[in-house]
Amino acid sequence: MNRTARVLIRSCLMHDLKYDMTSETSAKKIWKTLASKYLTKSVENRLYLKRRFYYFQLKRELSINDHINSYTKLLADLTILNVVTEDEDRALILLSSLPDEGYETSVC
Repeated sequence: MNRTARVLIRSCLMHDLKYDMTSETSAKKIWKTLASKYLTKSVENRLYLKRRFYYFQLKRELSINDHINSYTKLLADLTILNVVTEDEDRALILLSSLPDEGYETSVC
């Protein structure tokens, strides 16, 4: 079970993080290491996520579905860090992240 959990966790990591975790033999240690690095409620993490939220833009290579998934994940990460955003701000940022012609069509 430990091996399966390790493989699953590593499969979800980006390449640079994946290689950092190859020496770990316990899924619990991998999880604790990742949590201590990325799930801390530090000021730096809050500012980083807020910046990503306010500058959120559609990348050309992403589909709209992937874009919405990224947006939802970003909102979930902000919620974990107890960052409160208004519904109106969420809607405006999502609409603003789309190309100009997408915004005009959605509003009108």
